Amino acid sequence: EGLAERLGAHARGLGESLEATAAVVREASELVRAGGAEMTAVAEMFTVAVDRYRDASDRWLNSLGAIEDAVERRDHGEAADLLGAYLDQTREVFDHSLQFQRELFSELRALRSRTS
Repeated sequence: EGLAERLGAHARGLGESLEATAAVVREASELVRAGGAEMTAVAEMFTVAVDRYRDASDRWLNSLGAIEDAVERRDHGEAADLLGAYLDQTREVFDHSLQFQRELFSELRALRSRTS
């Protein structure tokens, strides 16, 4: 009988836990529905940022080839100029990446504030 009581208590505990979990899932689904438009906007912003990042990466790769050519020709002045341009483009890529991350975090914070 002690085992039956313990199993019954355990089953009741599981039932209560499942009810609490179901309530959390219901609440989360309501938040997801309410935040759908905001998430769409964030996804669009992410897509734009990825496109900008891809463009910057393409420019970076193109300039890398020019730097390699200049180094092979051993014209230090030209290589230094190209290296400077390469570094500028690298900074641009990082700046775009950081800007996107800041915008994304800002949007996510705003979304979280609206749903709270």
